[in-house]
Amino acid sequence: ADSGEPTEYLQKSMQNLQTIHQGHEQNQLFIAALLENDLLEGFNLDITLKDGSNNRLEGFYTINEEKLAGLQPEVLGKFHEQGFLQATYMAVASFSRVTDLIAKKNASLD
Repeated sequence: ADSGEPTEYLQKSMQNLQTIHQGHEQNQLFIAALLENDLLEGFNLDITLKDGSNNRLEGFYTINEEKLAGLQPEVLGKFHEQGFLQATYMAVASFSRVTDLIAKKNASLD
């Protein structure tokens, strides 16, 4: 008999969509905070691999580490309260992994 209530499958699907929506909203707030504090900067990365091929990564953004280091304590506190501080430092850390990825690509060319 149909009780008119959503099935368990539909309930889980609705929860997943809600989680995605909340993540999207949080991401927009995070980017707005980065822009407000002039922390985002675009970059292009030119890579020459050992096989001689030239590659360019375009349209990416990173955190300006100098500006991050110069943030006032009250701004850092606000970032922490909003849950953005860890994400900011994770973005900085992930960018530092680019050289490791290039080395792995070069190693795969042997």
